[in-house]
Amino acid sequence: MTMMKILFVGVPSILVMVHLFLSLRSYLYVRAFSKKPLYRNDYSPTVSIFVPCKGLDAQLESNLMAVAEQDYPDFTVN
Repeated sequence: MTMMKILFVGVPSILVMVHLFLSLRSYLYVRAFSKKPLYRNDYSPTVSIFVPCKGLDAQLESNLMAVAEQDYPDFTVN
């Protein structure tokens, strides 16, 4: 085989095989770890919400009620 034939056939063939190997490895990695959840559904740390208020606004009461009536297991509003 001539050197030119090795360069134009051999090198791209090696690159294609490396690419296929890395693609298969990435696919298997994603498939193995994608079934695990990223977070636990029961995780809910205590939260404290600070609502700074200045002056009187027409929607102040409804805005404060929306903050106070959130659906979260453990929070306080300050």
